[in-house]
Amino acid sequence: MTHCEMKTGLPTDAPENKSCFYKALSSKENQNVRMDMYSTVKLLSELVSSTSVGQTIECLSEKFLELGFAVKKLNFNGTENLYACKNLERASELGNKTIMYLGHADVVPLGEGWTFEQGTVVDGAVWGRGTVDMKGSIVCFLDALRLNPDASVAVIISGDEEGSAEFGTPMVIDWLKQSTEFAFPKIDFVLIGEPTSYRYIGDCVKVGGRGSLNVTLKANGIAGHVAYPQFLKNPIYQMIRLVNEITAPCALSKSEYIGLPTDAPENKACVYRELSPQETQNVRWDMYNLEITSFESNSGAVNVVPGMARCRFNIRFGNDVSGADLIVMIDSFTRKHGIQAEYDLACQPFCSLGFEDLRSGSAVMHTLLNSVESVTGKTPQVITGGANSDAKFIYKIAPFAELGLKVDLAHKCDEHVSFEDLTALTCIYDRFIEGLRSELRKNKTQ
Repeated sequence: MTHCEMKTGLPTDAPENKSCFYKALSSKENQNVRMDMYSTVKLLSELVSSTSVGQTIECLSEKFLELGFAVKKLNFNGTENLYACKNLERASELGNKTIMYLGHADVVPLGEGWTFEQGTVVDGAVWGRGTVDMKGSIVCFLDALRLNPDASVAVIISGDEEGSAEFGTPMVIDWLKQSTEFAFPKIDFVLIGEPTSYRYIGDCVKVGGRGSLNVTLKANGIAGHVAYPQFLKNPIYQMIRLVNEITAPCALSKSEYIGLPTDAPENKACVYRELSPQETQNVRWDMYNLEITSFESNSGAVNVVPGMARCRFNIRFGNDVSGADLIVMIDSFTRKHGIQAEYDLACQPFCSLGFEDLRSGSAVMHTLLNSVESVTGKTPQVITGGANSDAKFIYKIAPFAELGLKVDLAHKCDEHVSFEDLTALTCIYDRFIEGLRSELRKNKTQ
């Protein structure tokens, strides 16, 4: 199977080390993607090179205007956001379902050690912070919109997803509900462009998010000289004993890790296992995992036992346990060891409408899965693992799915995306939008 030949030098054959060969493009996609790939790469390079969220939003605003969208730039507490829409009032007339696309323009800090300057195009890839998470997905969706000018689409590009998320998507949604300029659209499905792919584009589609509990532990001891242990109480030992108990296999959850095609590190509280054939047909929750994020004390000298030790960790958990249940279980350990605990329940588990029983989904979801299979030749796995996104703000509004580029380089030094992966994601988005219209027309004729 071959790819289309492109001006930018995308190889015509899939590399041998790929776990999946992308299927050949249709004649329509071949022609259009060949013409558009140069502009796609150029736009992504420009977005990645931008020095502020406002600059990115301005650039995207121009691109949506060029495609005939109504556009509104929104500033909440100094954070720039973008709302754009097209053909919403004509959805029924055009035979469309209405899609909302969720993206974000902000990125995590650059860090150090980059091989190339931000936005460099070399070795068949675009390099820079945000190429994967998630400006690459945005340009792919823009390309899909060019191929489907009659689609009914609403778009939210948040400027605050990587941070507190307070002044991004939730504020845009609140604004929409009150706006006299833009009516709140009737949304059939929300597509979120967060990275979800592991081995190849589209191998995983995400339909939910695990709960997130942040825990801060504090142990108070008796400080003093290390040479006189009889007069000391070392809080570090207290903390280590507690942490060892909490992180013991299945101490807080009897669930197994489900779903990711990787091997579990030895220090994990539970072990991964392979999915059974039956489980690959039905979405399952990626269950409990605990990660220690900091361990510190207040001793300033090598020969002094500290008077305090602090440990912070985060727990991601599925629907087998609630945040309140976890707090009760952790409290039973902390009381035993005389350690104080503070809790921040950031998020409860959530799931796309229609997937509450984790076995069924909307017709639109099946169209999305079929679109992936038409490009990759394989049925994607439906998951709930990974990082939480702005999906937590919209899952009660409409069914949703997250589908984007590969997760392995997100937030890392030398983050980059290949032309091949950009092409594959564009084609999936294109076939999804086109498939929705085809499905609707087919249903009307039956």
